[in-house]
Amino acid sequence: MNLHHVFCLAPHLAKGGTSSNFTNTRVEKIFQILSVAAWKGNHPTAKARMYADSAGAKWLKINGLESLYDEIDTQALDAMPKNINHAVFWAAGKIYAYQAAIHKEDTPIFMDTDAILWEKLDHLGFTGDLVAAHWESFSVFEGFNMHHLHTPKDYQFPKWASILQNKPLRHLNASFLWFKNKALINMYLFESKRFMTSNPAFNANTLPNWVYMCFAEQVLLADTALFLNKKMETLGDLDSEALNARFSHLWGAKKMILQNKSYENALFEKCLAILRERYLGFDFYP
Repeated sequence: MNLHHVFCLAPHLAKGGTSSNFTNTRVEKIFQILSVAAWKGNHPTAKARMYADSAGAKWLKINGLESLYDEIDTQALDAMPKNINHAVFWAAGKIYAYQAAIHKEDTPIFMDTDAILWEKLDHLGFTGDLVAAHWESFSVFEGFNMHHLHTPKDYQFPKWASILQNKPLRHLNASFLWFKNKALINMYLFESKRFMTSNPAFNANTLPNWVYMCFAEQVLLADTALFLNKKMETLGDLDSEALNARFSHLWGAKKMILQNKSYENALFEKCLAILRERYLGFDFYP
């Protein structure tokens, strides 16, 4: 049960950045280290594979994180189409990493670099076709008219898409994904790429950019599974004790980390203590 991470700097480059001036907080870096350490601690024979573009791989090397991984693949993300707007579709690299992974493994497991699964996956008893972190709240899209989504020229939503049925858009948080059904992942990747490719994705007066990425990554994933009648499971319910006990995702705390130095320091020290106490044999320290 190998772990896959994705690190794509294309969104940063699209805004004029470089590998040298991209920054992550030290808490984000130690979360990335713990993500791999916890996984390998619970799955001793597992490998950690990183899918990165060349700029991302260069950043990992500059910051001493390259040796976290048994393999770093840059071919898949460097080959992404040039007609994807990475400033809007910032997680497009994940979609193309999924595509590459299914040619190497039947049931690939992906986790965000700022996410940690503390338990052994086999012990959680999942039997479905897809396991995600959790369901997102319907309220995320409240106040937005999703029919204002810009689409590529001559694009049509699939007939089974929930957006055509005037139903609330169900969407899965993709900070953890375990794909266990080839038909599901293949159709999902086809539809997600079809929506992103050559999509101007600009409707600033009505829809912010993040809505486009959430639709391509999260809504279409749930829609595809529902259409194919595939069983979806999650690590737990959003904000539940069960989820918080087994899974940590830094995303929601990033704003506080940037604004509150004392909070950042305390969280870093706590993570460092966990790394040294629980994963003493893990030979990577910040």
